[in-house]
Amino acid sequence: MIRGITIYFFILVLSLTSVYAQTDNQFTIIGRINSDKGKHIDDVEVIVYALNQNKKSSKIRLEQISSTKSNKEGKYQFQLPVDNNYQVAYFKSGWKSVDKPLIIHATDAKENQKISIQSNLIKGDGLLTLNGTIVNNDKELLRLYIHNIQHKTTLFLPDISNNFHTLLESTGEYEIKVISNKNYVLYDEKVTIEQKSTNIDILLTNYRKRLPKFPFDINTGELSTEGKSELNTLAVELKSDKNLKVTIECHTDSRGDDEFNLKKSKEQAESIKNYLILQGVSPYRINANGFGENLLLNECKNNVKCSNLKHLENRRVEYLFSISNSN
Repeated sequence: MIRGITIYFFILVLSLTSVYAQTDNQFTIIGRINSDKGKHIDDVEVIVYALNQNKKSSKIRLEQISSTKSNKEGKYQFQLPVDNNYQVAYFKSGWKSVDKPLIIHATDAKENQKISIQSNLIKGDGLLTLNGTIVNNDKELLRLYIHNIQHKTTLFLPDISNNFHTLLESTGEYEIKVISNKNYVLYDEKVTIEQKSTNIDILLTNYRKRLPKFPFDINTGELSTEGKSELNTLAVELKSDKNLKVTIECHTDSRGDDEFNLKKSKEQAESIKNYLILQGVSPYRINANGFGENLLLNECKNNVKCSNLKHLENRRVEYLFSISNSN
């Protein structure tokens, strides 16, 4: 036990890049890395993560906040705020840790406190790497979440634009989720990691999705039987991930009075919201609105002659998944 700081061991998860806001109240980690034969090891990547654990669900999220490399004497140093818990891990090709990564409970640490850590590595390479490319992103900085389904740990990589590289704790099934800077879910897929190096291409989707068929009876706010079936599927997806929120957007075509169409679309949006609530989705996770004929997809506006099929292109229900900014 080091005064004010508890050090113990935990599981390994690795991320790539991050930024962390500095505070005035800091403590210092002074470390040295040796081989099992007592020789200093230089050029070891030392990574510090902010560690957050949900006590109710036992889920763990690690966000890299700082990294450095050991010098010729195997030494490294970090200054960290005292108001968080941290995990320290070590990585160098051809080497692996003898011990599991350190977890430092620093919430009770004192300002300017210093601790010394000595870690040992041995020859070997048991690291699992995930290499990814986001193939259709321009310049937007995205947030990437890599969730280990078995271990209930989530690796958080902020500020990703195109390529990323990270190390994983174990083989098995992972869920990969990409979030836009406006918190919309652009990608959400599962991948199985079975080998030491896995390469994936991530194709971002349009975050605005559409129900396959218009779910209402004509010119009413009454959901059809088929529409309820589609919304049941949406409700299941929302209930499977408590962090998800949904925005419902209802649209009409231009036939009929403008004000009537706007009012009807708002009524339809409210009907969808109420139905999802009845299926067990919290109302605080649902935003619903109607836009009438204000956002047409084609040229079929007022006083323009169009076929019925062209008008039906505009009559639609779209939805957008988003995620809490704190996740």
